[in-house]
Amino acid sequence: MALISHLWTMPWHVQVSLIVVGAVAYIFSIGWLGAVLIPPLAGWGNGIPVILNANPIDLPALFVRWDSGYYLTIAEQGYTSDGAERAFFPLYPFAVYGVHKVSGLSILLSGLLISLICFWGVSLILYKWIRLDYEHPQALLAVCLMYVFPVAFYGVAFYAESILLFTTIGSLYFARRGRFVRSSLMIAVAGLTRPTAFLLGVPYVLEFFQQRHFERNDWARFLAGMLIAPSGMLSYVIYLGQLRNEN
Repeated sequence: MALISHLWTMPWHVQVSLIVVGAVAYIFSIGWLGAVLIPPLAGWGNGIPVILNANPIDLPALFVRWDSGYYLTIAEQGYTSDGAERAFFPLYPFAVYGVHKVSGLSILLSGLLISLICFWGVSLILYKWIRLDYEHPQALLAVCLMYVFPVAFYGVAFYAESILLFTTIGSLYFARRGRFVRSSLMIAVAGLTRPTAFLLGVPYVLEFFQQRHFERNDWARFLAGMLIAPSGMLSYVIYLGQLRNEN
């Protein structure tokens, strides 16, 4: 009981970070057990990317499955003018490549590092968002529920989902606070991770009109955000067009 009381008196960001540590340990433990126990019975199937040059049960490769192969290809080789990898947006694999070059870490470890940092960042910004309307216990509960959700492992996988979730919640949080330029920047970054990011424009617009702040400066920030928000996705579309023209 003394330990629980001590934990409850810690700063909110420490409590949230401890939840993240527990979630990561739980997800990787269950993932490792599954990778060790199931393949001898059913085989690996075709979920392991061909490009993966690692033991599938090693830590950096544990959640490198299925579409991760496309992100690996982009991080290692870039895009081609007519390849299937063009369906996968560039922010995550380019970030992986950048961390790999700067730090000297392997591609897999670089991807894991980015996913874990964003996985932690998601918890912090989710807590702040929930706290706008609810008390501390409810915000902590929301963080816990997010991390025990059955597909939470995507947040630590070699996927763009951790970045997308961070920018999605970030855009909602800043829009809720009336910071529409910051919200639009989050939407723009999300637009470099998944094509579905354009849907974030719906709560962006609804939040502005719901807050009913219609002064000239408010309109200026809102309209500036409307121009910024699609820039991420548009820049990728323009890049693909240039890539095709060069070939």
